[in-house]
Amino acid sequence: GKGLKVTCSCPDGQRQAAAALGQNAIIVCKHGGAALESVLDDEAIAQFKTNLNRLQRQRKERATTQKKIEETAKVEQDRAMLGERARIEYGLKAMTSEEIQKHLEDSCKTIEGLRAMVALFPQSIMPAPQTKTCVRCHKKYDERYAAQRVCRLEHPYEHCNTEWDGSTISWQHCYRCDNDFDVPDNCTGRNRPYASGKWCFEGEHTQDEAKVEEKKWNADPGDLVY
Repeated sequence: GKGLKVTCSCPDGQRQAAAALGQNAIIVCKHGGAALESVLDDEAIAQFKTNLNRLQRQRKERATTQKKIEETAKVEQDRAMLGERARIEYGLKAMTSEEIQKHLEDSCKTIEGLRAMVALFPQSIMPAPQTKTCVRCHKKYDERYAAQRVCRLEHPYEHCNTEWDGSTISWQHCYRCDNDFDVPDNCTGRNRPYASGKWCFEGEHTQDEAKVEEKKWNADPGDLVY
């Protein structure tokens, strides 16, 4: 439901929580999934399955209706602008995202282009900026855009130590977050038991200065004491 949050302290749980922020979905690790299952009784499970079946039927009906609308629109498009839809669809796949972005930005420099862009991206799809500054990572973000919701901080490498198991297996241990990790780019030719990446923190942005101070996220690495 709205507002439901499921978190786990395992590396997979932290990555899934960060992925969920960017996808408007509840994504959990196997531990979180087990925790959710443990709080569901038989009646709740039955109600969930009933609701799920209803939503699946509604989704299928909407998909069928949408497909008919799109098929009708394509016929009308071909009648009015033969071949143009196929050309645009091909170009969107063939061009890089950077090329497409540059073309759209260039289009905004003329009145005609801006009118076309406003029609293509109304406020409901591309709202005006309402940015905040995260007190943890100090980056600006707009929480209505999924791509900007995740706050990330790298491990303070001056407070990391290389751990070894024999002469061929190694990983890093971060004393700030007390986690083991590997950075794949730095581990060429070595076995990697902890491929958790370079993020010391990966989660929601925050405006809570007390929380940031408690965890010492803004402390200078040289002032950290473990």
